[in-house]
Amino acid sequence: MRIHFVTEGTLRAYRAGGRAAACDLLAFGFEGLGEVDYGRELAGETSKLEDLALLSREAGCTVVSGCVTVTCGLRSRSAAVADKGRILGVTDMLYVDGEGDWKGGAHLKVYETGAGKLGLCVGEDLFRPSVASALSLCDADFLISIFGAAEDSVPQLMLRACAFCAGVPACMCAAGIAQAADTHGEIRFRSARRECTFDVAARAGVSDHVRALARVFPPGACRFLRAPARRLLRSLRAGGGCGRSLCPYPRRLLCFRAVCPVFALFAPPARRTGTFRSSGVCFFLRSVLS
Repeated sequence: MRIHFVTEGTLRAYRAGGRAAACDLLAFGFEGLGEVDYGRELAGETSKLEDLALLSREAGCTVVSGCVTVTCGLRSRSAAVADKGRILGVTDMLYVDGEGDWKGGAHLKVYETGAGKLGLCVGEDLFRPSVASALSLCDADFLISIFGAAEDSVPQLMLRACAFCAGVPACMCAAGIAQAADTHGEIRFRSARRECTFDVAARAGVSDHVRALARVFPPGACRFLRAPARRLLRSLRAGGGCGRSLCPYPRRLLCFRAVCPVFALFAPPARRTGTFRSSGVCFFLRSVLS
């Protein structure tokens, strides 16, 4: 999956310039849409969200842009998502630390786009690993962090921590800089250019997880686990209501509670760490066994 970052300039200026990067996802920082007043948008006085949708249709890809949304005088740091001409939604920054006149959001969401299942991390939510972990549990293939000014190394450190703990690649589009971290917590890309492109290896699918688990155990050692493993696979494929929103995931959790303790008992520690971390299963095991 190819991501094109635009770290400076507005979305309207990018669209007016006629530039069309060959990518699966186009990401802008908070400068992309600027301030979006929902009242003025509904009244037709502004058309910033329409510009977002039109750009996604013209480019034929998913477009994510940071913005400051205004609702009845309440301001929030947000990020809007459009996919091939459709507005999929707006995610607000969930946690507000009390600095500035900002309103916190109400929920998180994983967006199903043409580029994959996208989890959005807005502003200082990057400093809360629980946000990245929740998005990972709801099947996000990768995370996009829309950040402001990265004035020191702390945002990069937290980007690496979120990618490692959640088991999914994480990318950041900040003011004047773009960077990406892999599931091992290593920085794979960093650029201070106005526009730059990076190819992201999305998180492995369900079949990859099952094959990774099978490689851990010696042949014939866990034949009695075949039935629970089949139930695990069916539960993962069904989703149990998880993946579209942060709803409870009872079927999946119960299946992991039944199977993972025995898996962990037979898995050699050295192989278990490397295999599970690279496939994104480690977070499930840690959360269930703790």
